[in-house]
Amino acid sequence: MPKARHTTSSSVTARFSAAAGTYHRNAKNQRLAAKQLLALLSFSPAPARILEIGCGTGVLTEKLAKAFPPGRIDAVDVSRAMTVKARKRLAGNRMIRWIVADATRLPEKIKYPLIISNCTLHWIAPIKNIIGKLCAMLEPGGILAFAVMTRGTFAELNACRRRTAPRKPARVVLPARDEIKKAVARAGLRLKREKTALIRQTFSSPEKLLKQLHDQGLTGGNIPHRQKALTRSELLRLVADYRKRYRSGRGIYATYRVYYCVAQKI
Repeated sequence: MPKARHTTSSSVTARFSAAAGTYHRNAKNQRLAAKQLLALLSFSPAPARILEIGCGTGVLTEKLAKAFPPGRIDAVDVSRAMTVKARKRLAGNRMIRWIVADATRLPEKIKYPLIISNCTLHWIAPIKNIIGKLCAMLEPGGILAFAVMTRGTFAELNACRRRTAPRKPARVVLPARDEIKKAVARAGLRLKREKTALIRQTFSSPEKLLKQLHDQGLTGGNIPHRQKALTRSELLRLVADYRKRYRSGRGIYATYRVYYCVAQKI
């Protein structure tokens, strides 16, 4: 039987590449997640070599460089446009090597004491495969740390879509927390620390929410690229339904569910 393949879809790559110019200024939740993820790490001595998966515009990369200044960082992203943006932002730091590559196809001969990823692994399906891949790239006793968006993220948006366009339901592709924990255990990793967070972000209007998702390359959150697009009338009904049901002060809110995991290679 042919070996199962696991890659980052070309549509995800294209969306994030197109959003490279606007992603960073809208990455509020990504910055918060990066801060929380680093708070769960404890190293003595600091890791000499770090692999970051999905560096994007360098939100986490910048924090890693400050937290572990002696360490060499291999910052990987599938989007060349994102890495160009990150390189410009962090120009002058010679301890960072920017790599444009699909994480699922990285060579496994180099072993790392720390592999870390912020708000990226949930885009690679099935997530159990990429966790197994990264475990193989850890040195004995090495640490895999990541933050991922989990099922229930954008629940309000998906509910509106089901009500206003029932024939075009949002197909959930984000992994569940239990699914992630099972994948960690099956990969041969021992869970050291974990944390679940619920983030509620407010927006002045549903249109502002949709624009931010577009500017971040999310284009509707956890709706896959093959999902049929909404018509203009369906979109208008969705916006009206969202404004009516999910009010917060003078605007509306959206929910993000984040799972943080720090695991060690047995």
